[in-house]
Amino acid sequence: MFEPDPDNLALVRATMCRAALLGITVREVAVSDTRGVRCFARDWVSGSTGGILENGVSYSEREWAVPASTLAVAAVSLDDERAAAGAVDLIKIDVEGHEEAVIRGGIETIRRDQPILIFECFHGASEIINTLRPLGYVFIDAERMAADLRTTTNFLALPKRHHTALDELRRRWNDEAARA
Repeated sequence: MFEPDPDNLALVRATMCRAALLGITVREVAVSDTRGVRCFARDWVSGSTGGILENGVSYSEREWAVPASTLAVAAVSLDDERAAAGAVDLIKIDVEGHEEAVIRGGIETIRRDQPILIFECFHGASEIINTLRPLGYVFIDAERMAADLRTTTNFLALPKRHHTALDELRRRWNDEAARA
C-alpha cells in the first residue's frame, strides 16, 4: 500500500492496528510514472484527498477553486516496486487525476502479471482504456457491474484470465443488490 499524505498515513496505520490487519506493508510514497520527488497537494476541503500536482494545478483547485498546500514527497513507479516485491494480483488506484501516470509507470507489471485493476477516474478513462484494451483487458462500471462506462468514475478492469468470471461476478452483484 502506498500513501504519501502524512495525515492519511496515520489514519491507515491506526485502522490497521485497530483491525489487527497483518501482512500489509504501507510505504510513505506516491506512485507515479518514474521514481523521484513530486509535489503533492493536500486538499483541505474534503480533508481526505490530495494528489500529485498535474500541470501546477491541484485537485482541490480544479474541482473547487480552492488552493491546496503542498509538500515534496518521494515517488516510485509500480514497475520499480514489482521488481523488489514480486508478482501483483490486484492494483487499486485512487490518485486524484494522476491515474495515467501510475499506469505508465506500471505498464510492464500490468503486461507481465495481468492483475485486476480497480481505479477511480473523474476525467474519463479513455487513455487508460486505450492503453490496456490491447493487453486483453475488459472494462466495466465498478459500481453497477455494467458495460456502459459513460457515467462512471469507478472502473473495474479485468484481464483476459478473468473474463470467464465476469458473468458470475455480475450475477452475485445483482443477488446482493436485490437483498439490499
